[in-house]
Amino acid sequence: MNPENCEKVIEILQCTHTTKSFKLNNNDLGKLFDSAQSGNEMAFVYLAEWFFTYAQIKEKATPFEFALYETLKPYFEN
Repeated sequence: MNPENCEKVIEILQCTHTTKSFKLNNNDLGKLFDSAQSGNEMAFVYLAEWFFTYAQIKEKATPFEFALYETLKPYFEN
């Protein structure tokens, strides 16, 4: 993922996320995940926030969101 795409995703998050939901489509979530895997700390922070927000609203999940949640689960479980 190039830095411009990452910055755009982070910009979207900064402008649109709330404690109740993230207004990100599956493509943006995928970019955020890729960026976090590449070592971008800000992307990881937002991905973690998405994870814990999503955990509260997962009954409304898309298949992609569910799969991402399950992928991240081992990293955030205590």
